[in-house]
Amino acid sequence: MAHADDSFIALSDLLKIRARETPARPFLVCGQKIWRYAEFETWVETIARNLVRGGLLPEERVAMFQRRRPDTVAAFLAISRAGALPVPINYRLGRSRLSQLLAHFAPAWVIAHDEFFELLRSFAAVLPPHRRWILGPKASEETVSWKMLEWAAPATAMPTARPDEACYIDSTSGTWGIPKGVLTTHRGIAANARGAITALGLRPDDVHLSLFAVFAHAHELLGRTLFLGGSMVLLDSLRPGAIARTIDQHGVTCVMGVPSIYEIAFRPIVSDRRLRTVRIFESGGGVTPEALIERFKKACGTAITPVWGSTETAGIALAGPPECGRPSGALGLPCPGFEARIIDENGETPSVGNQGELLLRSESMMQGYFRPDEGTEAALDGGWYHTGDFFRQDDAGFFYFQGRINGMIKTRGLKVSAMEVEQVLLAHPAVTRAAVVGKSSPRHGELPVAFVVLKSRVTVRPEELKAFCRERLASFKVPQEIYFRESLPQTGSGKILKSRLLD
Repeated sequence: MAHADDSFIALSDLLKIRARETPARPFLVCGQKIWRYAEFETWVETIARNLVRGGLLPEERVAMFQRRRPDTVAAFLAISRAGALPVPINYRLGRSRLSQLLAHFAPAWVIAHDEFFELLRSFAAVLPPHRRWILGPKASEETVSWKMLEWAAPATAMPTARPDEACYIDSTSGTWGIPKGVLTTHRGIAANARGAITALGLRPDDVHLSLFAVFAHAHELLGRTLFLGGSMVLLDSLRPGAIARTIDQHGVTCVMGVPSIYEIAFRPIVSDRRLRTVRIFESGGGVTPEALIERFKKACGTAITPVWGSTETAGIALAGPPECGRPSGALGLPCPGFEARIIDENGETPSVGNQGELLLRSESMMQGYFRPDEGTEAALDGGWYHTGDFFRQDDAGFFYFQGRINGMIKTRGLKVSAMEVEQVLLAHPAVTRAAVVGKSSPRHGELPVAFVVLKSRVTVRPEELKAFCRERLASFKVPQEIYFRESLPQTGSGKILKSRLLD
């Protein structure tokens, strides 16, 4: 593991150190191909040199339209080493939202896999000239081929990364609107990796498999592995069979995913003996239902470990590993390096068990948002990050998520926590996903409305679900309308896009 004096080493520099210390140790595995630390370092250094020789300047932004593949990891590290800012793009967003996002970030370069060429062409008006588009082996005559970045290049001076400089621009999930650009620092990535390693009990011999979308917290795909000097596996698929084979073939011990992945992709394989090497199933990007946690524990002997964090915190801030004695429903305790407190509407600490906004303080925190008008000063008021989330804390110090502040529904002058209603709906045996939002009402202000996905081959009537809710909720909290859907719109990290439910 990196020592204390390595605290603020940039990821690309840490790769260089690992290549010098353990050159033959496997760093990245994808399919049958193994990249050892020395080999991967040579690849990254070559790409970085060619990017600089090609005109890439420090602090220029490079939009990345890439999937979970080895060249994505190499490109991310090389861009950062060159002093520029990688900007992973959520290519699943609708065209209108993508156009807004690209105009917002105004990238000077684009690196993309060939499959995204036609999509990129539709955004030519908000992208740099074609000569600054770097594509795969099928790149056209008007763009640059990725292979040109792999040609041997003479030594080139690289800028020195400083701790509080941005390593890259991450994007918030945009659950309630346009995603914000977050300036994630080298110091923040290092601090969060150290805290996560301690909180989860990660070891240098662990083999990591991250199933997060590559544009969601991209550094978490590789950060912990580099700080531990360990190994990581890449799989660009969420097919259950492929996941089971990959875990078994490479002896994966740590899996990082989101609740929807564990609910859907792992459902057919949760009892598969090929999963027995996994000792940590980490679940973030949303609240993991207790029923799902227990299902894993019963089926494969390893319960899911719920975690909570945000883009602004560079990763997880709360974690609930089994050894911490996490009570049912709790997300966990603050990770090492984090201070956490709850304040009410008056800025005071509420009594135990009462909810308020969660505030966090840590070296992991972002430098700020990309644009000045995105609210950096309000978000980092007084050195504390205002999460915009309601939490409560019990007398043992455990934190319980209660919902988004801007997701509170005000009906008849009363406040309804969408999260509370969703948890009740998810407790029904027929329901696999649920989202509750406020629908405008001239008479009542807002009314709670639910969107529900049922388990396969199961039917239930809306009135049955309402009756189920009435037995467990105050009458004003019961959804006035319930809509059934085959799926719910979601971000790459698995969070439901509530802003699109009532469109």
